[in-house]
Amino acid sequence: MDEVEVVVAHSQRATLRVGDVFLKVDSDPAHADVEVRAMAMAPMPTPAILWREPPVLAIAAV
Repeated sequence: MDEVEVVVAHSQRATLRVGDVFLKVDSDPAHADVEVRAMAMAPMPTPAILWREPPVLAIAAV
């Protein structure tokens, strides 16, 4: 079983790493919407968005 590592945590968001997946848990689902749009517009490759179930955004580790 994979360990759960807390990457960053503060009052608005916690980012956890579980194996090859990052889980971003945000207090405001609109923040994840902005992040998804920004990743789509980035001029360089970005991690794959694996799934999204507000308030959680799961992205692949790079």
